[in-house]
Amino acid sequence: MITGKEEHAKMSHLLPSYVTGGLDPNETAAVKRHLRRCSQCRSLLAEYRSAFDAIGMSVPLREPPPSLRQHIIDSLPAQPPYRLPSPIRFILDHPRAVIAASLSVLFLLLGSIWLNVSGISGSPALPGVRSERAAEDILAVMSGTAVAPRARAIIAVGSDETSGTLYAFGLPTPPAGYAYQLWLQKDGVRRSGGVFRVTPEGHAVHRIRLPVPITDFPSFGITVEPESGSLDPTGSKVMENDLQGNETGRPAGVEETGFRTDL
Repeated sequence: MITGKEEHAKMSHLLPSYVTGGLDPNETAAVKRHLRRCSQCRSLLAEYRSAFDAIGMSVPLREPPPSLRQHIIDSLPAQPPYRLPSPIRFILDHPRAVIAASLSVLFLLLGSIWLNVSGISGSPALPGVRSERAAEDILAVMSGTAVAPRARAIIAVGSDETSGTLYAFGLPTPPAGYAYQLWLQKDGVRRSGGVFRVTPEGHAVHRIRLPVPITDFPSFGITVEPESGSLDPTGSKVMENDLQGNETGRPAGVEETGFRTDL
């Protein structure tokens, strides 16, 4: 029998995919039922929608010249009428499914643009980043601590499980000379996931590469550290994952992390 705490953890995990329309009908119905009776998840859903909207607005739009449309039309050769191929008929017959898939691809594409063009991550661009990110799956959802209560993040991993991406939103700007550092923890041992910076809006896309599978780590945390990085957490913890719960309701391993939560 599933307890209320287990249902809440499962539903909060599905919220990012719910926002992008990536759930199947049964999962969508289950999330809707849960949202009707869970104010915490309704608030979290609003946060995700705001964050995804902010990502879409971060890429500036450019108006084409007025003459472009007519120029394109004039350059097209005359074509006889033809029957729409099957893929196009599918798009016209199933617009919602196509939109949902397009939003998921757009989310990953924007992350790639941020990482490789804007230089938001503290690490240099890596070969093959674009092709790997297209196959990423959500591994963990992170929430802000009292230091950064509005912060949210998603960790997605690639098919080889040793590479992934951190998508973070709503993080406060750290003091001069400081940045954020991702930590992965298993059995009391912490491993650095790299140092990253945020945009003025508090967003970041950070590439993760490890010699071992990222999926081996049940706990994740983000702390404020010097820009050069630290061997172990020394600053305030601003985020932690909230999927692997224990009997206390806190993410697994949080009591033993040694992360500071004071300012």
